[in-house]
Amino acid sequence: VNEGFVTRSVRDTAALLDAVHGPAAGDPYVAPATLRPFADEVGADVGTLRIGIRTDPPGRQYETHPDCVAAAQGAATLLESLGHRVEPADIPAFDDPSLVESFLIRWLAGTAWGLDYWARKTGVEITSDDVEPLTWALAEEGRRRTAGDYLVAVGGMQLLARQVAAWHEGGIDLLLTPTLGEVPPP
Repeated sequence: VNEGFVTRSVRDTAALLDAVHGPAAGDPYVAPATLRPFADEVGADVGTLRIGIRTDPPGRQYETHPDCVAAAQGAATLLESLGHRVEPADIPAFDDPSLVESFLIRWLAGTAWGLDYWARKTGVEITSDDVEPLTWALAEEGRRRTAGDYLVAVGGMQLLARQVAAWHEGGIDLLLTPTLGEVPPP
């Protein structure tokens, strides 16, 4: 798993992506090959993009903080000023009530797996004293779930991915959303 890079510029990020992109032997999922190096994309003319904006969270189970909505709308205004088309995005798959539960089951299972993996790798039992309380609670709940629960959750995410891909095939190049649903703590 790679969370990305901390860089000072898009150019730096592109250079790092050029250095590390591509599948590793045995990867179960592989992104399509790039047409040219990422570094060549920096500053390249992308033409007019059709961009969907959605500020409601998946499942619409809570309100997105107004500052987060304003940030996304500000980005949309900037994109429009650069000549792109921005329009509201309606993605019904994002409002499937099982989406949040599916995410949670995968998060719980992944947290339990991570702690168990590092315990095996280091030969040291990991206890609640070794991790943050949330991490421990997630792992404990993950251990209560079944393999069947996990496989149903993975299947749900694969279905969502196909539905979102079909939505993109409708001509939308990018989906713009708030990065967070609430402002970060001070």
